Amino acid sequence: FDEVLQRRMAAKTMHARTYEHLILVHGFLREAQVTGQLDHPNIVPIHELGRDEHGELYFTMKLVQGQSLKAIIGGEAASDHDRLINLLEIFVKVCDALSFAHSRGVIHCDIKSANVMVGAFGQVYLMDWGGAQILPFRAGSDPSQWVRDALPPLPASETDGLVFGTPPYMSPEQANSMPLDERSDVFSMGALLYEIMAGRPPY
Repeated sequence: FDEVLQRRMAAKTMHARTYEHLILVHGFLREAQVTGQLDHPNIVPIHELGRDEHGELYFTMKLVQGQSLKAIIGGEAASDHDRLINLLEIFVKVCDALSFAHSRGVIHCDIKSANVMVGAFGQVYLMDWGGAQILPFRAGSDPSQWVRDALPPLPASETDGLVFGTPPYMSPEQANSMPLDERSDVFSMGALLYEIMAGRPPY
């Protein structure tokens, strides 16, 4: 609870054992810093990144009250017209969030129905940017709009052969630990659309 602004927030922390793994600490900091730079109505706002009185990392964000898209789909195909229209409206908002992130040089890398939160009044948020990748800067882009990566790169020993993501939604190149670009996220959005239609992901 923020005593100054009198609002409830969500705080994300790390389990004590995760501090033993550099890649998990890196992902936690990356999530806060990348998400904090993506100012979009369908990306959850980050308020603060810091350490608590015990020296442990945390970041605070908007408290999203609602349910995941996965829970809304509920394993059922979208056979009802009104239900399908509602799910497609949610899907389009996720497309908007992802398009914005891509325009800023960020690919999400873990798009799935469990990472989409839907509020009671139509709010839609694409969550969990801990596995996001920042693309190399491209000529012709506005450098002031490109997301900055303030963290040192992880050593190759931590990342060689690493596959991050959720298998039922992964593009073939992501599953094979190949270099990624925006098209990998687009593939995952296709898998998400399949789940909306069929009630389950394609794989």
